[in-house]
Amino acid sequence: MLGQVSSSQRWKRRSFKGQLKTVREIPTEQISIPPLLPLHHGVQIRVAFIGAVTMECSLYMCFQIISLMCWIVLSIAMISMGALYKDDCPIQPYIPIYMVVAGVSHLATLILQLLKLACELLSLILESLVVSFSLAWFITGSIWVFSVYNDYRGQCKQSLYLFAFGTLLFEYAVILMAVIFAFATFCYSVATAGRLSYQRIG
Repeated sequence: MLGQVSSSQRWKRRSFKGQLKTVREIPTEQISIPPLLPLHHGVQIRVAFIGAVTMECSLYMCFQIISLMCWIVLSIAMISMGALYKDDCPIQPYIPIYMVVAGVSHLATLILQLLKLACELLSLILESLVVSFSLAWFITGSIWVFSVYNDYRGQCKQSLYLFAFGTLLFEYAVILMAVIFAFATFCYSVATAGRLSYQRIG
């Protein structure tokens, strides 16, 4: 048994020396370096996940900035129009009041969004109250504005009424876009998770 092991080891040494000699005889320019091995599947999955999350966060930040600017401009315009024509809508005198209060509530919501960074709990409570009031006021304003659509001419300042009507339509459009964006984000997250799971299995 020992003799067999010794002879086997000697044969492996001679074979290795022969292979080493053969390699040394190959010219350097004919030696090709194999390409780098691909990343481990776990690393690939983490890199892909980080890329997907970064893209999603960038889209969300852009959407937030654009929304913030639009709401600031719209809120100031609503307050200005309501205050300017507060006595020019006798058919529904609450429309100017709705405009002013809605603009103020929008600005308050934006300010609370900024304060959330400083005081999380207090800002969350105040934001919940303001959002609830804004929703109730939005529904009330919709009733006031849309209920006199056929009779406002001659009994309400046209620029005031049309601006209130347009802002309500804009807010409904924003709500619809937010729902579509949330649904698209959800579908993208599900698709990304499925693709990562497939890569992990593969």
